[in-house]
Amino acid sequence: MTAELIPNPTQPESSRPNPNAIDGGLIIEGFMNQENRLIGTGGSDLITGGDLNDVIYGGDGGNNTLSGGAGDDLIYGGQGNDIIYGGEGKNTISAGEGNNTLLGGAGDDLVYGGKDDDIIYGGKGSDTIYAGEGNNLLFSNLGDDLVYGGQGNDIIYGGQGDDTIYGGEGNNTLLGDKGNDLIYGGQGNDIIYGGEGKNTISAGEGNNTLLGGAGDDLVYGGKDDDIIYGGKGSDTIYAGEGNNLLFSNLGDDLVYGGQGNDIIYGGQGDDIIHGGEGNNTLLGDKGNDLIYGGTGNDTIYGVEGNNTILGGPGNNLIFGGKNDDVIHSGKGDNTVYGGQGNDRISAGKGNSLLTGGKGSDTFSLVSGNPDKSFSIQELFGLDTITDFTVGEDRIQLDADIFDALGGAGNLADSQFTTIANFDPTNPTNTGGANLVYNSTSGVLYYIDGTGQAIPILNLGEGLDDLDSDSFDLI
Repeated sequence: MTAELIPNPTQPESSRPNPNAIDGGLIIEGFMNQENRLIGTGGSDLITGGDLNDVIYGGDGGNNTLSGGAGDDLIYGGQGNDIIYGGEGKNTISAGEGNNTLLGGAGDDLVYGGKDDDIIYGGKGSDTIYAGEGNNLLFSNLGDDLVYGGQGNDIIYGGQGDDTIYGGEGNNTLLGDKGNDLIYGGQGNDIIYGGEGKNTISAGEGNNTLLGGAGDDLVYGGKDDDIIYGGKGSDTIYAGEGNNLLFSNLGDDLVYGGQGNDIIYGGQGDDIIHGGEGNNTLLGDKGNDLIYGGTGNDTIYGVEGNNTILGGPGNNLIFGGKNDDVIHSGKGDNTVYGGQGNDRISAGKGNSLLTGGKGSDTFSLVSGNPDKSFSIQELFGLDTITDFTVGEDRIQLDADIFDALGGAGNLADSQFTTIANFDPTNPTNTGGANLVYNSTSGVLYYIDGTGQAIPILNLGEGLDDLDSDSFDLI
C-alpha cells in the first residue's frame, strides 16, 4: 500500500508545524515501510521519506530541507533555497530554482543542479552529476563519478575515485583529486588540476591553465592559448592549436608543441621535446634531454644536461648549454652555440654558423644517408665554424662520402695541405692531397674523384697550424 499524497497533511503522526519556519512550513515524515509521495507547502518544510522508494517535492515556496531516507528516491527541490539529502539508496535529485545544497548519499545517485548557484556533494557511490545553469560548487567525493559542469562558472572536485569530469560552458575550476581521472575543460577559460592519479586532461576551447599533478598524466592543450604544467610524474603533453606555455616539470616527460608558437620548458627530468609546427622556444632545462626543433624557426636551449638537439627544417637558433651536447643543426640556415661542454655539432643541409664554445668540440660532416645520389652540397651546405681551435677541436668526415680521402680512421698526412690563395677552379697544385685549407679565405675544400674542388667548411682565415691531426674519417 502506498501512502496518500499529502499536500496539507493533518494527521499528527505524519506531520506537524515546523517550529523553525517563519513562513508556516511543516515537518512531514513519510511512512517507514511504504512508498511515499510527499509534497511540501508554500512555506519552509522539513520532509523526510521512509525506507522504501519515495517521491518528494519541496513545493513552490520556502527554503526546504528534504531527506530521501533509505530507498531509491526521486526528490525535487522546488523554488526555494533547499537542502536535499538523498540518503542511502540510488536517488535522483533535481535542485530546481534557488541556491541549493544537494547531498547524494551512499548510493549511485543522479543529481541535477538547478537554475541558480548550487553546492552539490555526490557522496559515497558512483554518481552522475549535472551542475545546472548557475555558478556551482561540486564535490563528487568517493565513487567513480561522472560530472558535468553547466552553463556557469563552476568549481568541481573529483574526489577519491576514477572520475570523468566535463567543464561545460563557463570559466571553470576542475580538480581531479586522488583517482585516475578523465577531465575535459569545455568552452570557457578553465583551470584544471589533475591531482594525484594518472589523469587524462583535455583543455577544450578557451585560454586554459592545466596542471597534471603527481601521477603520469596525459595532457592535451586545446584550440586557444594554454598554460600547461606537467607536474611530478612522467607526463605526455600535447600543446594544441594555440600559442602555449608548457612546463613539463619533474618527470621524464614527452612533450609535443602544437600548431602555434609555443614556449616549452623541459624541467628536471630526461625529457623528449618536439617543437611542432610553429616558431617555438624550447628549453631542455636540467635533465639529459632529446629536443626536436620542429618545422618552424625555433630557438632551442639545452641548458644544463647532456642533451641531444636536432634543429629541424627551419632556420633555428640553438644553444647547447653547460655540458656535453650532441647538436644537429638541421636543414635550414642555423646559428649554433655549443656552450661550455665537449660538444658534437653536426652540419646540416643549410649554410649555418657554428660556434663550439669553451670545451673540446667535434664538428661532424657525417650524413648517415646511404643514398649517394645526393651531392655534398645537398647533404651539408657550407657552414662556418667561428672558433675552431687547432689541437683542441676536431672535424669528423664521412668516409663513405669523402671516399677520396681513404678509409675510416685518422686522416693521412698526405691527404691534407694548406695553400694560400687556393684557386678551386684549378686544383692541380695540391701535391696529391684531397683536403685543402685556403688560409687566405678560410675555406676548406674537398677534391673529389673527378678532380672537382668542393667547399665543405669555412674555418676562418689564419689557422696556420692546421694539419691532418685535426681530422677523422668515420
